[in-house]
Amino acid sequence: MNFKLNSKFYLLIFSNLFFLLSCEKSEKEESIVFFKKANIKAEKGEYKEALRLYNESIDKLKSFADAYNNRGLVYQKTNDFDKAMYDFNKAIELDSTFAEAFFNRSELFISTNNFTASLKDLEKTAKLIPDSAFVYVALSNTKYNLQDLQGAKSAVEKALKINPNYAKAFVNRGTILVQENKLDEAKIDFEKALYIDPSLDFAYNNLSYIYSIKKEFNRANDYSIKALKLSPNNPYYLNNQGFALLGLNKNEEAMRFIKKSIELDSSNAFAYKNMGELLLKTGKKQEANNYYKKAKLINPKITF
Repeated sequence: MNFKLNSKFYLLIFSNLFFLLSCEKSEKEESIVFFKKANIKAEKGEYKEALRLYNESIDKLKSFADAYNNRGLVYQKTNDFDKAMYDFNKAIELDSTFAEAFFNRSELFISTNNFTASLKDLEKTAKLIPDSAFVYVALSNTKYNLQDLQGAKSAVEKALKINPNYAKAFVNRGTILVQENKLDEAKIDFEKALYIDPSLDFAYNNLSYIYSIKKEFNRANDYSIKALKLSPNNPYYLNNQGFALLGLNKNEEAMRFIKKSIELDSSNAFAYKNMGELLLKTGKKQEANNYYKKAKLINPKITF
């Protein structure tokens, strides 16, 4: 299972104190006008126009760190990672205490699977804004991906100390508890998360996984349905639905879900494993072995 990262725009809004009463606007004032207009366009997803306005803002004020940061976010949203990296670097060069720029660069590093670099930026961010539960949840994500479970758990505990009602922190801690095979404790955390925020599709999916492991396939199936209602084309959720249906001996339905999961993501070893189990169950031993081999190639540690 994977943590789900939650990207957000850190669009900085300036107060009217920046504006003078004179009719003529200085270049700094003009830069701020373009910046605020760009923020509005970015929030609406009008990225091409947002980039034009951020460019205008930066042309008027080359030292405007906030404009570089926000332009970098737009480049990141449009998958232009090299330009995004340039802008985040420039924002940090202009302001070495710019917490949002460090955080945004950390997410960019995650996009390129550079978790070590992401960790450094997140640790810097946490020092700059130590009272942010959001940052500590991000830290737990990155440490988890670096297979530092104790570090991930410590970070998420800090997040919950800052905000005891942070649903995504409960999801992260629950995911770590699953890795530690503490399924009952994990179940409680996922249920707490859903009580706070019923829209967390990944919490429903994780509960489905737990109930499948416990061989309570009816409950697993119910939670999978809820997860897929919120995210119908998630290959991991489709695979878990297939696994639950397999446990309920609904083989044709299970085949449909697992097959679709593989079509959407051919790198999930557990989908191949489940397909192998389904084929073996229906007497197709040779085909099953082929799927088991594919699963093993993707994840040599997987067991059957």
